[in-house]
Amino acid sequence: MQGHSKLPGISQLLPQPKAPERVEQFYYAFKDGSWVPAQAEPSEATSPVSFSVMSWNIDFQRPLENERMRAALDHLGSSSLRGGRSAIILFNEMVASDLQLIQETPWIQQGYYITDLTGEGWIHRYGKT
Repeated sequence: MQGHSKLPGISQLLPQPKAPERVEQFYYAFKDGSWVPAQAEPSEATSPVSFSVMSWNIDFQRPLENERMRAALDHLGSSSLRGGRSAIILFNEMVASDLQLIQETPWIQQGYYITDLTGEGWIHRYGKT
């Protein structure tokens, strides 16, 4: 068949994905009675052999938000997380007052970094950390 041009393939018609951008995540450590910006030093960076990941939805729309966050913190503080294994804890659908409760919790102060001091960067009145 003469006069027919080859049509482009679907991959040529779709937008091409961009390389992912590196986004720096700021975090804070509890030192001398307050939360201060932290930065890993190359000599400090180690990879744990194993770790746990826990995600807890606080549900900002439910009543008694402070009580629900305190219950979550009490449970996590007394759970197997305390057995010396490294853990990453994610809190979802929380309000700004929950950040204050997290920052005031002794076991978090003693063994964890946090990513948010306030809810200023949240798009809505609730967020995650």
